This record gives sequence, structure tokens and C-alpha cells, in this order.
Amino acid sequence: MLLKEVSETSNEDRTAEELLLQEKYSLSSSHSATDAILGQAHEVSATLRNQRNAFTNATSRLASIGKAVPGVNTLMQRIQNKRTRDNTILAIVISFCICFILFYVLRSWGL
Repeated sequence: MLLKEVSETSNEDRTAEELLLQEKYSLSSSHSATDAILGQAHEVSATLRNQRNAFTNATSRLASIGKAVPGVNTLMQRIQNKRTRDNTILAIVISFCICFILFYVLRSWGL
């Protein structure tokens, strides 16, 4: 009888130890996954910083070219004016379409 109790206690201890080892492995695995994700986040952050610097440098180069060559500056201003005009026309067309749809929906409901 005493031997049976000792073996049951020993089995319970092993099960507890196995559970603790599984938990330790799970925590280690989670820690490794978290480290990997943080590493990826740092890489993405560095890449975005490099892109921002590249765009800043490109913008400053274009501005310096615009100042050095008067024709380029005029061309860039014309392109900007055309873009503004196109955006305005597009906004007017979208507004007209929305008004027409609202008018159509209100007419179909009999209001």
C-alpha cells in the first residue's frame, strides 16, 4: 500500500514537472516569436526612415534644379497649375454625380 502511494506521488510529480516544462517551452517559443516580430518592426522602421530621407533629398534636388534653370521652375509651376485645375474639375463632376443620385433617390421615394 505504501509503495502504491509513493508511485502515485511520483507520477503526479512527473506530470507537474512535464507541465512546467511544457509551459517553459511555450514561454520560450512566445519570447522568440516576439523577438522576431520586434526585429521585423525595427527593419521596417529603418526602411521607412531611409525612404523618407531619399524623398527629402529628391525634393531638395528638384528645388535646386528649379532655382538653377528658370525654364524648369516654370514647367513645374505649370504642371502644378494643371493638377490643381484637374482636381477642381474632378471635384465638380463628383459633386454633380452625388447631387444627381440624391435627386434621383428622392424622386423615386416620392419626396
